[in-house]
Formats: sequence, C-alpha cells, structure tokens
Amino acid sequence: MSGKGSQRRPLSISREEWDDNWKQIFEPQDDMLTLMNRARELHKKTPYRYNEKLDNAARKHTEWQVKHKTCSHFEGFDGFGASPEVRVAAVGYKGMCSENVAWSGSDSVTDKNIFDMWKFSAGHMANILGDYVDLGYCLIDGYATAVFGREEI
Repeated sequence: MSGKGSQRRPLSISREEWDDNWKQIFEPQDDMLTLMNRARELHKKTPYRYNEKLDNAARKHTEWQVKHKTCSHFEGFDGFGASPEVRVAAVGYKGMCSENVAWSGSDSVTDKNIFDMWKFSAGHMANILGDYVDLGYCLIDGYATAVFGREEI
C-alpha cells in the first residue's frame, strides 16, 4: 500500500505496543499454529493450515540441531549443508518455503516462549506474516524450527 493516508503495520512491533494491545489474546499454553494464526489475524492475513510434510521437515531439522547442539538454517558445518529448500523438497513438498529457527537454552521452553523470541524480529515476523499458507513446526529440547510453505499447483 502506498499513497496519501495509507498506513502500513510494521512487520515487527515494539514491546510497548505488544504489551498494551495484543498480550491478552496470546495464552501461555497456546500451540505454535494457534499463536501464529492469531498474529496473522491481527494483520488480516489468511490463517496457516497444518501441513504434515512441512511438519516432517521441521522435525528432522530440529532433531539435527539437537544432535549437533547448533541453531542453524543449514545442515553442515562448512556452510554447504542442506538448505530449507532442499529439506522441504526431500519430504515431497513442492513449492516455495521459508524457515524460522530458534534455540532457547532451556529444555523446558514452550511454543509461546519461542513465539515471543520471534515476534520482535522483523525477519522472523516477515516469515510469520508472509505469503505462505502451510506450516510445519517442531520443538525439541529448546531447539525449534518452523517451516512455512506455499505449494505449487
């Protein structure tokens, strides 16, 4: 949107705006799909739908992060490991994708804790509010992966 009088909601928000306006609709026990869909609703975006293939890609990558004790978008320590696109194709998902990863430093972290880490980051919020329709997510021992996708038709 552009032009006189148009207002664009920023992809990330200040802590004050979050605390004042949005906090009451996000509950500590909510799962990631619910949390992301509530954020998308606030930005007038179509809700995500759970996707088993993307969920599988997210789980496999999270397991890799746990095994190697690293938080990375790329599997492999030389920088040439499997990218999100390669991992998504490997599970049979055909389309564009993006990914958020996180490490909390605690194995007692919740989906809400991970979402709270991502919500103040413009890059992470760009994925959460992006032009994707499918979501896969996994959280193991403080490591998390969210995979966003839009399948080719």
